[in-house]
Amino acid sequence: MCGRYGLTAEAEDFVEEFDLFSEPPSIQFPGLGGSRYDIRPMQRVPILRLHEGHPQIIAARWGFTPSWARKSGKKPAPIFNTRSEKLHSSSYWKRFLANRCLVPASFFYEWQEVGTPKTRPWMIKIKERSLFAFAGIYAHDTDPKTGEPIEVCSILTTDANPLMRTIHNRGNNPFRQPVILENGARLDWLSPEDPEGQNYNEAALLPLPEDRLDAIALSQVGNDTDHTPPVL
Repeated sequence: MCGRYGLTAEAEDFVEEFDLFSEPPSIQFPGLGGSRYDIRPMQRVPILRLHEGHPQIIAARWGFTPSWARKSGKKPAPIFNTRSEKLHSSSYWKRFLANRCLVPASFFYEWQEVGTPKTRPWMIKIKERSLFAFAGIYAHDTDPKTGEPIEVCSILTTDANPLMRTIHNRGNNPFRQPVILENGARLDWLSPEDPEGQNYNEAALLPLPEDRLDAIALSQVGNDTDHTPPVL
């Protein structure tokens, strides 16, 4: 799963890393760049999407709040992770197959159960990369506070590789990890030749092999309130 992550990059880094098409992505995210050490659901995050054939980096709120969840009468919990296996099997998620995106990140956190109720935080990075991309989907929504139209997004997950199984070993959905797309898989996921998302390469949504990951044990995760980076 992925419930918290970090992003440390400047605007020009996004353009360089995600220059996938014949034109660089346009940035439509005011204030993009800097260090965010503790991104959480319902916060504003950058996503890369194709809009009318043109790549854009825009702002999206991390977390869906489906209409059926709102009707429950309780404050709905955001759906910030989506099982990749449900993209074709769920009538709810099928409708968003055309809304595929990349969610840039520098690392993500997981908490390993090492003895009830003790947990150990880990920072997961891609070896020799300062930026990578989760596979995501997005949708149009309305901000309940302002009534303004907004975009929302969710990060796809898949079965965990052996390394991640030892770390993500707790909670209601253990043994999962976010889908991380590299190189050609990014282009396949966003492919303008498959706008409805019916023929994307499902192999790209398999877990990234453990030899591509660096897992770093932490004594403290990062904090955006006081701009503290993760502490080993």
